Amino acid sequence: MGRSRGTPSKPVPSFEVESQTRAKTLDEFVGDKKTRRREPGVDKLSRAHLIAEADEMRKSGDYDDLRAGHMVALYVLCHHRVYGVYPAELDSPKTFGLARFAAARLLKQHLRDDPKLAARFIQWTWVREEGREKWRRQNGREGARVGWALQFSAGLVTEYRVDLARKRR
Repeated sequence: MGRSRGTPSKPVPSFEVESQTRAKTLDEFVGDKKTRRREPGVDKLSRAHLIAEADEMRKSGDYDDLRAGHMVALYVLCHHRVYGVYPAELDSPKTFGLARFAAARLLKQHLRDDPKLAARFIQWTWVREEGREKWRRQNGREGARVGWALQFSAGLVTEYRVDLARKRR
């Protein structure tokens, strides 16, 4: 005769967990929402690495591997060279990440995903700004600095293109 229905042939394992090992809330189980989320952006070690790589690219003149993070790193290096201080706002991982996002968008939308063109654009910005800053210091004038939002803006790309067109005439 066959087995009776409803009676398992093997005992069903118990999935009960002792109360002392069971989390009382979801936060206790997976962690607090604030501690679970990683802050978006670029951590300090990665920023230092990007800056070191960008400096090597600058020294060698080889920008074939230039990415958006390197563009931000070049901005940091140029800012320090022209103004004598590092841009403190980029010490924040979140702000560095935002700048990298802006640089990536600019590279794709306005610089044809061309790393060499991106490097020339950044160089143009800072050669021009170096001359302006020198004039400001010689004449006791103050002026706005090139912030990362301006550096990675379409408006500055337009100024770059206008300057190139003027020089062709």
